[in-house]
Amino acid sequence: MAERITAAFEAGDIVDICHAIGTAARQHNLADLARRAGIESTSLYRAFAGGEKRPNFSTVLNVLHAMGLELHVTIRQNAKPMSPHGREPGAPGAFDPATSLPVEPEAPELLCERTPRCPRQNRV
Repeated sequence: MAERITAAFEAGDIVDICHAIGTAARQHNLADLARRAGIESTSLYRAFAGGEKRPNFSTVLNVLHAMGLELHVTIRQNAKPMSPHGREPGAPGAFDPATSLPVEPEAPELLCERTPRCPRQNRV
């Protein structure tokens, strides 16, 4: 069950992901699974029935959790990591996937002054 859902996530096809979760869900008592996921039984069935509507992310997470599964995120093989805000990896303020911690900028006040919601800009 978990292997099939993992393979669907790795392939990145939303239809396949929904089908894999729906198949796994039908191996459980749907009423009990829906109750544990905090949704109605009919909503659970429709969310993963394969129609045009897709479940929202919280439904996916709640159903996976109710089945005793959890979602893990890893860096894809041969993937060039993207940095937030267009910063190159290793640049000040960029995300460092090797450590999963942001790289500290040399002058954080300069970054803040360029940010529209910077609390320092609202000082009197």
